[in-house]
Amino acid sequence: MGIIALIYPIKCALPFVMQKARDVSADKELCAKTVEAIENNTPLNFLDNEYAQKKAIERNCTLAKSFSEILNKSMEDGIITDEEEAGIQNFIEHFNIDITPSSSFYETYDTYIKMLVIKDLLNGHLPTRIEMSTDDFFLNLEKDESVIWCFSQCEFLEETTHTTYVSKGRGSSVRIAKGLYLRSSSATTTPIKSTGMEVKATGSLIITTKNVFFYSTKKSIKIPYKKVVSFTQYSNGIGVQKDGNSKPQAFIGIDGWFAYNIVINAPNLEV
Repeated sequence: MGIIALIYPIKCALPFVMQKARDVSADKELCAKTVEAIENNTPLNFLDNEYAQKKAIERNCTLAKSFSEILNKSMEDGIITDEEEAGIQNFIEHFNIDITPSSSFYETYDTYIKMLVIKDLLNGHLPTRIEMSTDDFFLNLEKDESVIWCFSQCEFLEETTHTTYVSKGRGSSVRIAKGLYLRSSSATTTPIKSTGMEVKATGSLIITTKNVFFYSTKKSIKIPYKKVVSFTQYSNGIGVQKDGNSKPQAFIGIDGWFAYNIVINAPNLEV
């Protein structure tokens, strides 16, 4: 019996594939129109009909792509201008963008807010874009001290030295009679030290206008900016070296670029 080629299902799928390609092309075109309108400060009403014709999932997907592209273009020069901020705010309000943590827009919105915080800091102003809640712990803030940002689920690391001991022995045997030997021996113990960064606790990192706080049920610390020699930026955190003989410390599991930009600009705020 010969092999039968089942080509009928492929023929049926062809119109679907072509329609899918047209949909993708239309989405790209609508996304480009949206981005261009924001860049040119054009009223967004002329796009309402095209978005209304889409299903809710498709509409949100196209809007999410537009939001991401708008933000990327605004960040090309490293800072969001007042005009770009106004355009993005108009986009969010006009299309009633869902900015709750569970939405598909939240990741882009979170990046947008962080860029605005950095913008305020660079201009020497206290960021007030979002209210940081510290209800889960008590902070003994100084006079005129304000919270800028709070990171949760942050690991606190500190340089730690461990010592292990290695024993070495040696000896000799002397025959004093047939089948009888006298053995003398000695042993020395050598300490071996190893140093590395070790996780001490997991908690919240709170950056204020005057200090860096770390709070956890296991350990809490306060680092005044005036006692910091240097900050180091990591992809997933920041390192801190205080003055004197203090051990190096680090806070990991956070947005390192964002945290670093806060701590190096916070001491220059006009508060």
